[in-house]
Amino acid sequence: MPASNPRRSASRRRALRLEYLTIAWNAVEGSLAILAGALARSIALTGFGLDSSIEVLASAVTAWQLRRPTRTRSDIALRVIGACYLAVALYIGFESSRRLVVGRRADASPLGVAVTAASVVAMTALGVLKRRLARTLASSVLRAEANFSLLDAALSATVLVGLLADRALGWWWADPGAALAIAAVAGREGVDGLRRRSRS
Repeated sequence: MPASNPRRSASRRRALRLEYLTIAWNAVEGSLAILAGALARSIALTGFGLDSSIEVLASAVTAWQLRRPTRTRSDIALRVIGACYLAVALYIGFESSRRLVVGRRADASPLGVAVTAASVVAMTALGVLKRRLARTLASSVLRAEANFSLLDAALSATVLVGLLADRALGWWWADPGAALAIAAVAGREGVDGLRRRSRS
């Protein structure tokens, strides 16, 4: 049963607040992850930071669409989100493949471990809440961006495992290997996003 207008308005306001919170979180998270990646020479951390930074754009365009939902705005937002995924996939895929070939190892990164561990919790919570509101609003754009947040949480966990495996077991390839997993998932989501069209 469709939500009433007051309920939809309240849900849209909640969704906007979650998008603003996502933007703020990812701005901080992305900056810290890129810094940690640069210090540790970790492509997985750097790629994760870029993913977080690009999610700022995805969240911003989602907020733009939510403020005045139209089919045209929805289609534009879906394409932008798809392009964001592909940008992450291309950079990380190239750089992680290069590092696997040359055998470049990342250094230990306590900051990276802390940032990714916090992100697993924060982005999972944000993604789940946004998916619920996407169902209430029947919003394909909000659902796509919520999936971006959940992907961010999954990538956080992947990078965290890679960092810990490298440190504990000496698996130097775990960091670029984790980054390749990030690229594969982001690439698939990007292609799906560019093909998707809004239904409302």
